[in-house]
Amino acid sequence: EYVHPRDNSNDYYDPPFPIDEKDSSDEVNDDLAPAALNPVVRTLLAGMYDPKCSLHILKSHSEIWKIIWKGYIVPGYKESIFRHPGLKIQHLRSRRGNEVNVDLPYALINVVKFPKPTDINVNMMPFDPRNPEKTLPKSLHGYLPVISACSLTGPGKRIEDVVYLTVQESYVQPNQPQRRGGMHTDRPGVFVEYSADGKSIFKPAYGSRWGCGLFRGRKETFLGGLYMASTVSGSCQVWPAKIKKTRGVVGPHGECEHLSEWCGEPEKMSANYLYWLTDMTPHESLPLPGGKGGYRQFFRLVTGELSAWYEQHSTANPLGVMPKARIIKGSKFSSSVETKQKSV
Repeated sequence: EYVHPRDNSNDYYDPPFPIDEKDSSDEVNDDLAPAALNPVVRTLLAGMYDPKCSLHILKSHSEIWKIIWKGYIVPGYKESIFRHPGLKIQHLRSRRGNEVNVDLPYALINVVKFPKPTDINVNMMPFDPRNPEKTLPKSLHGYLPVISACSLTGPGKRIEDVVYLTVQESYVQPNQPQRRGGMHTDRPGVFVEYSADGKSIFKPAYGSRWGCGLFRGRKETFLGGLYMASTVSGSCQVWPAKIKKTRGVVGPHGECEHLSEWCGEPEKMSANYLYWLTDMTPHESLPLPGGKGGYRQFFRLVTGELSAWYEQHSTANPLGVMPKARIIKGSKFSSSVETKQKSV
């Protein structure tokens, strides 16, 4: 059975927050509970529970941890989050002439019609958006109308040479999400670089990109970003916020469950509607409504700059179109890698 990360106490609340042995109530734990999802606090706690660490002396002083959490960490995380309600395209048009660049987390674009499913499963396949008919396999041509519905052209908009298509058509097991569960951004919190000897080095995610995304109000133009749609309502949700500073804020792969209480109420996506969002917009895949199993078609198009294309997790284009990003061999979840190639 699927256990949502926010409900998994074993993963997120071990070790527990320190409570003064004199305090028999649960008030301290309740007050600090959101911090247990925080990766920085978890690191501090690991040191506090290590007898060899200098932080161990604070094990019985929960009041100090409350000061650290409320006085330093919370304000820092709040500053990294930009709140803005997601809007429908007609609302965006009403703002024309009032705002040049709108820091919009997501927008509902239009209704789309999915083709008949054929159990397609491709992830981040590169193709040329200027000529999709000739740079995508014929098995994916049923999705050309959906691709056309994405705002890939517009006044003052530069057309990318390469964009990245994901299509998953599959039966979804009961109480399981089809894709990645848990609140996350597609922009990572760290980016993996590799030394000449093949050893991995984790560096802060300065400059890392996974589609970017900006809306220009006056010209009604979406620059970069991701487009998503599915055939099942309520199987994905998106938050009305952007995590503008990912370094030290989200996890290595964009995990941001610990920020949920400051990001507003998520919106469950409707079936057969095309949504646009940035690579800094929190979202997550959900089990199908009612905990039932069923068939689901999922579409995603990453249209902005991409820092890395992981060969093991992505689908090569059989027509020869290469990603316009650094190609990395090996698993992005592993601490080691076989080889590294430069951008092509």
